[in-house]
Amino acid sequence: MIDLIHDVAVVHLKDATDITNHTDIGSNYVDMAGFNSAMFLVNIGALTNQDANNCVIPILQECDAAPATNGSWGACAAADIIGSTFAVVNSAATDQLTQKAAYRGAARYLRVLLDFTSAGANPDHCPCSIDAIMFAARHGPASGVTPTSGTSTA
Repeated sequence: MIDLIHDVAVVHLKDATDITNHTDIGSNYVDMAGFNSAMFLVNIGALTNQDANNCVIPILQECDAAPATNGSWGACAAADIIGSTFAVVNSAATDQLTQKAAYRGAARYLRVLLDFTSAGANPDHCPCSIDAIMFAARHGPASGVTPTSGTSTA
């Protein structure tokens, strides 16, 4: 039987909040030192006033050096993402869902950017939270390694 308690580490990257100002938001970031892979969960609630021109795009971002400035972040290459990238949230069919994307690249720091694309003041409500599940620990059980996270802005 698989023992997930010792094989994974969970890191909370963004509290569940309702974003009302449609401004891009970067989650806290995770330090991949000690891990070979991570999966990111973006929990999106019910958006209001979203459509093709007023939407939210979660983007998995990476950084090799300690992210002291926002300019150091860049989108992860598609080849480093297992499965697919996050989907655009622009309709009732794409909100109220949990999206996931896994990373297998070599960058040390990772985060999720919530990119608000807007033709005005919408979407005007975007409840969401973000978590990371880190696995494939390099040295011993994942439960013995404490992943670190830090605050980052968009």
